[in-house]
Amino acid sequence: MKTVLLIGTNHAYQHPGTHGEKFRVVIEESCQQYAIMLIAEEMSLDALQKWEHTESICKQVADALGIPHVYCDPSVEEQIALGIKKPGKERDPEADAIREHYWLEHLLKQNTCPVLFICGPDHIESFRDLLRENDIAVRVLCKRWRRPEDWLL
Repeated sequence: MKTVLLIGTNHAYQHPGTHGEKFRVVIEESCQQYAIMLIAEEMSLDALQKWEHTESICKQVADALGIPHVYCDPSVEEQIALGIKKPGKERDPEADAIREHYWLEHLLKQNTCPVLFICGPDHIESFRDLLRENDIAVRVLCKRWRRPEDWLL
């Protein structure tokens, strides 16, 4: 059975820098503990560019471990093509559902498990439910990681 492990966090932790360095340890330890074969995340190159970065903490960890990595969030152009009215703006349940289905498609194309998936905390429950509806086993490692004390392992 396919398995996805979820970690919810503020997207600022996904970027290299002061806050992201503690998050890097969380990703590394999760990969080791659960024999992760793919790291995927709610992130796009468009979003990284807004923060003046070219890669995420997750991408760096995947490269260091020699495992694949996927940015699963659609670009602004892709969001428009998917029918999202305000790409990259405030939360919208309809847009969130479209994006979560897009993430699922990316995961299914990879055809490898177990997967560590990082997303915003507001997506944990809905994305977990979507994965389960598609016969994917899910384990939530942390609903809202902010600092090491939040870790649920």
